[in-house]
Amino acid sequence: MRYEQNMNMKAFAKINLSLDIIGVRDNGYHELRMLMQSVSLHDDVELIINDNGSVELTIVDERGEAAGEIPADSSNLMCRAAELMRERFGIKRGVSMKLYKRIPSEAGLAGGSADAAAVLKGMNELFELGLSAKQLMELGVKLGADIPYCIMGGTALAEGIGDVLTPIDNKCYLHALLVKPKEGMSTPKVYSAYDRLIAEGAKVVHPDTNGLIEALESGDCTLVYERVANVLELPVREDINIIDRIKKDLIIFGAGASAMTGSGSVVYGLFADREKMHEAKLKIEKTDYSHKLFNVLETDFI
Repeated sequence: MRYEQNMNMKAFAKINLSLDIIGVRDNGYHELRMLMQSVSLHDDVELIINDNGSVELTIVDERGEAAGEIPADSSNLMCRAAELMRERFGIKRGVSMKLYKRIPSEAGLAGGSADAAAVLKGMNELFELGLSAKQLMELGVKLGADIPYCIMGGTALAEGIGDVLTPIDNKCYLHALLVKPKEGMSTPKVYSAYDRLIAEGAKVVHPDTNGLIEALESGDCTLVYERVANVLELPVREDINIIDRIKKDLIIFGAGASAMTGSGSVVYGLFADREKMHEAKLKIEKTDYSHKLFNVLETDFI
């Protein structure tokens, strides 16, 4: 069989329009209920078949320079995804991968999961495996709870540990300004801190996820703004004290709503008008805390 020799994939980031924790399983995993939204910010993943039977990964930044802060060894989700496909389907040939990294790490944007999802989809095409999206999602969940969503994309209700997905017919096309503090957040650390705060009696305002779904499906963006929320902001505020300041400034600068995505540390503002989003970006970049920011990025719902 003659395979295509290379494949280029886009790995899109996501934001959480809502994130709620509704319980904890006996095994310690948290039961989640959240609204996920793909945005236009993406990494580029290049896959090339090699004849030495190995999985190789090179990571570069937007300037094409080596991005050494991310491990490129067998611990990387991309390598694990490639090895899973080779093992499951008896693929003897190897794959050389190059990741052009734009999505910040420890940001709550599912960058690592999106990259792994791109590998699963790309290898499916490269080696003509003929797997459906559902089959790829079943493979992806073995590696990480966010990977099935990153394979599906769009707007979706995610339940369970984040792997039970229901597509949502989103009629609100919005733009999202992403503000990334220099400090990142460890997902396990954030969830542990949340559990501690709850045990100490902290009060949590849970999102109206059903109402948010209704607002998205009806195209009522004003109601969407009112219902955007993330319970994990509670523990992250303890470590990153500018989270609330960023949220307030995004609203002052014209965002209809603002929240943290995932377990942080990115805070986003939602805009109906792209020009207003750009004006807000310029204002954020001139704040007295701008030196504490890693990046400010303009994106669109996709």
